[in-house]
Formats: sequence, structure tokens, C-alpha cells
Amino acid sequence: LVEGPNPRKPGQAAGRIRHNKLVYFDGDGEALRGKLVMVEVTECNAFSMFGKMVEVVSRPLGQVQLEKHIGQATAAAE
Repeated sequence: LVEGPNPRKPGQAAGRIRHNKLVYFDGDGEALRGKLVMVEVTECNAFSMFGKMVEVVSRPLGQVQLEKHIGQATAAAE
């Protein structure tokens, strides 16, 4: 899950894997914020990982939640 740009290197995006470990990769952190992306890890240390983005795998989470809410409201109205 992309959290935003890397505060130390603006040309990189920062996110977290499912085990809450930080991962940094080249990309536009602002444009990718809230999206799930696949990252190929190329370097790892005790507290973070570095890699390259392979693909974006989902829409922004806010959009998904909104679509789910709209779908539930539509189903309830029918």
C-alpha cells in the first residue's frame, strides 16, 4: 500500500508490505498514494526494503470504498 512520497528522496514512493515493513521504490508517491502496487524487492535491511514497481494492482482505496458503499445503498433501495 503506497503511503506517499519518500520524505528523504522525493523521486521515490514509500509504502508498506502486509507485515508493516517499509518499502521504497522509484515512482510518483503523490499519484500512487492509496493504491496497491506490486514491488520487486532488490535490497533489504533490518527496517526497510528497496525495489522497483512492477504494476499497480488496484484503484485508490477511497474509490473502492465509495463504490462498495454506493453498491450497498443501491441494493438496499431495490
